[in-house]
Amino acid sequence: LPEVPRLPRQATGSPPAAPPLDPTVLRAGEAQRLIHALPPGRTRDYVSFAYETGLRPATIFRLRTPTHWAPGRRTLRITPDVDKARFARELPLTAAARAVLERVEPTIRGALFARRDLVLEELHETSERVLGRRVGLYDLRHSRITLLVEAGGPLTGVQYLAGHKHLSTTARYAHAGLSAAEEALGALRGPGPRRRR
Repeated sequence: LPEVPRLPRQATGSPPAAPPLDPTVLRAGEAQRLIHALPPGRTRDYVSFAYETGLRPATIFRLRTPTHWAPGRRTLRITPDVDKARFARELPLTAAARAVLERVEPTIRGALFARRDLVLEELHETSERVLGRRVGLYDLRHSRITLLVEAGGPLTGVQYLAGHKHLSTTARYAHAGLSAAEEALGALRGPGPRRRR
């Protein structure tokens, strides 16, 4: 009988990795309840800013004054050294995000936000108490990106805000939900076609 050669391991593929955990996506009302339940201070400021901007947690913790933001500025400067994708850009800030920076800047010179571990512990504890589930730092990013897409923001604009190199990455962050499905069906129903007489 002819000898059949063994296939190299790469040709047969590898077993699939465990699926990533689904992020917790907060609706706008849930995010506001969580923010207001946090005690005033570093964690509330961080959570509010993270939710308003949708930036990566690591990027937020690397922001410094005056390099990235200075009092009176309406935009945030993202430099390649603080961004995972090394995507330098100027981001517009919401009024709520600017209010956080105005409050934080006089108290902390240099780094704008406190240590990650301090924020994370307080966020986990409060979210479990208020929402009945644990919310992590990255969940704030997923929530904001989802909200922007569901609100009808252009995907390229959301991509720019999020700092993604590819639209497909932004689309992965935008978690489809019941409200988005109902809105899509509502757009189809519309007033309906007119009949000819």
